[in-house]
Amino acid sequence: MPIQAPNQAHRAWSDVFNHGDIEALVALYAPDATIVSEPGQQVSGKESVRAALEGFLSLKGTITLETRNVVVAGEIALTRGRWALRGTGADGQPLEMGSDNAEVWRRQPDGTWLTIIDNPWT
Repeated sequence: MPIQAPNQAHRAWSDVFNHGDIEALVALYAPDATIVSEPGQQVSGKESVRAALEGFLSLKGTITLETRNVVVAGEIALTRGRWALRGTGADGQPLEMGSDNAEVWRRQPDGTWLTIIDNPWT
């Protein structure tokens, strides 16, 4: 699901996540994207982003994303919000987590937007 406008980003991202579609989720990231995989640790590149997202998907949960702010400056956009995830931990117990988040998006030549920086732990 290509992102046509930054104000659609969180809804599209959560829809893809909640369907458990890793390919569609990774497709929302630029090849050179950086993600904060856990507080204090960042990784870059499609395969590292995939591994970080697979960690979240492994919780087999449902995520909600609330958009709090969108700022667009030419070909770059900043989105800020709040997310909450309910899933199952590695021990089989129910798990709830969440945080404020921020993402930087870059407009592509075809007009769609891809994530270039994703910090779900702001």
